[in-house]
Formats: sequence, structure tokens, C-alpha cells
Amino acid sequence: MPVLGSTNYAGFQNAWLPGVDRAWGDGFWAGATMEYEPVDDLKLFLEGAWGSVNMGEVRNYTGFGDTGCTLDLRRSGWYVAARINYSLDWGTLGLLGWYGSGDDGNPYNGSERLPQYNTPWMVSSLGFGGSPINETTWKVLGSNPGGLAAVIGEIRDMSFVEDLKHTLRFCYYWGTNNPRMPERAGMSWPTRADGPMIYLTTTDTAWEVNLTTEYKIYENLSVNLDAAYVRIDADGDTWHGAEETQYKDNYRFSVLFTYSF
Repeated sequence: MPVLGSTNYAGFQNAWLPGVDRAWGDGFWAGATMEYEPVDDLKLFLEGAWGSVNMGEVRNYTGFGDTGCTLDLRRSGWYVAARINYSLDWGTLGLLGWYGSGDDGNPYNGSERLPQYNTPWMVSSLGFGGSPINETTWKVLGSNPGGLAAVIGEIRDMSFVEDLKHTLRFCYYWGTNNPRMPERAGMSWPTRADGPMIYLTTTDTAWEVNLTTEYKIYENLSVNLDAAYVRIDADGDTWHGAEETQYKDNYRFSVLFTYSF
């Protein structure tokens, strides 16, 4: 769906979808990836994707407080991402960045973000569901890079003791959505305002730190420890106090034992 504000999705389906002007929707995604190794131990990665989902129009939509308006049930957007890895004897240094297209200030003309499924965008532990504990767990920030830009630095598989390794990440995020959208679309809160994700505008930021440890106790038995923290800084001038109803500090500590046979 495009932006629907903080409306109830079931209520939208019951009240407005029966009046949509087409019986079938369509969706299309296309993307490309590239990997390049200029020298030993150095790898460069580049990827991008574009997607579009169109489910027609709803005429005389009043969900945003206006009358006589047409709501375009379309979402179309893109992202580009790049990564650099440098391998050392004791671990891999990595730097990741991406930019995802964001919504403009008009809630009626559809969404300009990449259409998504509720699946992990496995770049961080708690923010995007990339933890080894449970890849389908709740994602504080979302399921894909749409509507966001980020820079992430990490040390992956850091090991100084046999059978013991760690991954440490520092992440900084900011929104690419227009700051006029929350008020125009009637968003009453930044989180879950548009599906299972947070809605960050160009005035909002967030940051995250992860520490994941894996220890192989025996040949078939290992334990994973995961500690993650996400801080959300939503702008008061954009959300007009709605940001105070949200959890600014989000954290999780998890332990997972795995026995393979």
C-alpha cells in the first residue's frame, strides 16, 4: 500500500478497497549486484533495485480529511547500496552505505518508496532483523532500505581465541521521506505508521550498536549471544508531540544454543 497514515488497515480494506477501480493489481521488481576483488583480501560490492506495485485508485477518498480526492494505490521506488570488505587474520573490516528513495509531501499520489515484504534486510541485528538469534523477529526500523539512508561500520568474525568469534556493528540512519508527509497523511506516531516499520523523514535519525558472539562449545554444539540497541530520534517539529509516545530506546539481549546432527 502507499502511505495510509495511522489508519487501521483492516478498516481501510473493508471501507475503501471494494471501491477500487481495478480487480487485479500488479507488481514488478528488478535489480542487479556486482562483486569486485581488485587485490587479495579486498572486496567491493555494489547493488541496486527498483520495484513498483500498482493496485489502482480509490476515488473520493476522505481518509486524510479532504473531500473529492483520488488516492493512488501505487508504490514505486528504488535503492542503491555499496559495501567494502577488508579481510585480516583476526577478522573482516566492513563499511556499508545505502540510499533509498523516499516519499514526497503528497499522500494522494502513491508512495515513492521501494515496495517490500516483511522479511529481514540483514544489515543489523535489531533494526533490520539480521540477528542469528531469529531472522524473523520484530524489526525496529523496517524490512528493507526504502525511505532510509545509512552508514554502517562493522568488524565481522573477529577472533583471537579458537572457536570464539564476535561481530561488532555501529550504524547511523536518517530518513529520506518528506517531513510534510506525517501531518498531511495524519500519522499519529512514527512507528507502525505505515506497516511493520518506522517512518523516518529527512528531519529524523536513528543509530544502532550490535555485539554478537558465537562460541563453538563442541563439534556439534554452539551458543550465540546477541546484544543490540537502537536509539530513535524523531523530530518534534515534524511529529508535533507524537514522537513522545514512542520507545526511543530499544534493546534486546538473546541467547541461542544450537545442536546440529
